[in-house]
Amino acid sequence: YRKIPKEKILQIPYYPIINYNTEFQGYPFELKDGQKVIFSGGRIVKTLGGGNKYYEIVNHILENYPETVFWYAADKSCEEMEKILRKYPDRAYLTPERGDLYQVLQHCYFYLSTYPVCGGLMFQYAAKAGKIPITLYYDEMMDGILINQDKLGIIFKDLDSLYEEIDKLMQDEEYCRSKGETMKEAVISEEGFNDEVA
Repeated sequence: YRKIPKEKILQIPYYPIINYNTEFQGYPFELKDGQKVIFSGGRIVKTLGGGNKYYEIVNHILENYPETVFWYAADKSCEEMEKILRKYPDRAYLTPERGDLYQVLQHCYFYLSTYPVCGGLMFQYAAKAGKIPITLYYDEMMDGILINQDKLGIIFKDLDSLYEEIDKLMQDEEYCRSKGETMKEAVISEEGFNDEVA
């Protein structure tokens, strides 16, 4: 409508505002030795629809990996979430959103993106915290959130390939840690953003 030629339009990734000085407020449960926290969060409506695949993924993780604890931070719950909480009363937790999100992510094993709607900022917060945002692809709204996103090996087009990656992450802690470290460079900095806009 503004008659701007397509070749002059640039898409620049945004970046999260992070307070690095906030202290971690602790887990809302007693974390036992050897347990791994899988964190997820955002408006609960982002998990509804899409054939309930989000909850299939959560159930797959909890069922196949008894050492995992699932923690979701949200404004409210829904029936599918309540089913998970009832099925895994000592390993699934729903809490209100918190002000120490970045620090929470630093204290989790990996981040599970919501589906069918992926939270872009949550995706970026996880990457900045050095945690892998495991994501089932739904549509192009998930594209371009991270730098070189298609080369990071974090977005999967089907459940089988996503489960294969989750299995690899759960069975190889060094693989999970080193892959998480590469995420930190995948988020544009404030300076980089300003330079691109200038």
